[in-house]
Amino acid sequence: MQTTIKLFLMDGDPTGRIKCSFSSGWNGCGYKIPSSDLTKSENIEILKSAGVYFLFGYDEDDNDVVYIGQGNIRQNGQGVLYRIKEPHNQITDWKTCVIFVSTGDSPLGPTELNYLENKFTKLSQQAKRYMVKNGNTPNPAKLSEEDQADMNLFVKNASIILNILGYKVLEPIISKKEKKNIDNNVYTYSFSRLTAKGIVTNEGFVLLRGSQLNTEDKFAERWKEKLPIIRQKYSDKIANNVTTDDILFRSPSGAANFCSGQSVSGPKNWFDIKGISLENRIK
Repeated sequence: MQTTIKLFLMDGDPTGRIKCSFSSGWNGCGYKIPSSDLTKSENIEILKSAGVYFLFGYDEDDNDVVYIGQGNIRQNGQGVLYRIKEPHNQITDWKTCVIFVSTGDSPLGPTELNYLENKFTKLSQQAKRYMVKNGNTPNPAKLSEEDQADMNLFVKNASIILNILGYKVLEPIISKKEKKNIDNNVYTYSFSRLTAKGIVTNEGFVLLRGSQLNTEDKFAERWKEKLPIIRQKYSDKIANNVTTDDILFRSPSGAANFCSGQSVSGPKNWFDIKGISLENRIK
């Protein structure tokens, strides 16, 4: 189904504040606001209402991190923006926030906020693209079937906006559509009596869980210093030189180099079940 989304550059700059909304069919909208622009956003009336928010930043190892929270309307008339401006112990140095609010006649209430925060947190944890800094996952709220359908639409549309803004925090590395066709899309790379498997996706090349990795003593000279640093970034997804989770790479060559510690051409060395190389499959 085709969808039209409006992006309003509030400062005339794509790196500045952006308002995102659907042309029809959804009483909600999103705001992307850099941390440096919070103060000049205080006059945005809708941000004094209740909403949910994502704080995006990096940790000391340059890993992507996110904190997901909610802000309700307070007695002083302030709402979600006021909450964002308060300290967050879990993520002290965030760079950008994305806020979602309701633009309809009925603002988000405590039950809806709890439902959304719970849903967003769980989806982010399952996607494993960002380190989720929330200390606790809020309890799921009980909603009627009608209200739950409305909130699931809220989640779906918020996810679309996040993707457009460049934050695929809710999206799994392998989509549902790609998983359905995964058996026809698996490629194998054999090296040093080891085997790795991966698939091509819209974003790049995913090295699949269970792929074997060369030990450091078998690395080519040019990789001996660089590759251990790269592997350390994924240390939580590797055990005993075997990947324990899927890892996204920009290219099949990057995935092959990661596995073998050698400089190889990915398109020439990943083969499908029929023995056809990725290079020849693409042609």
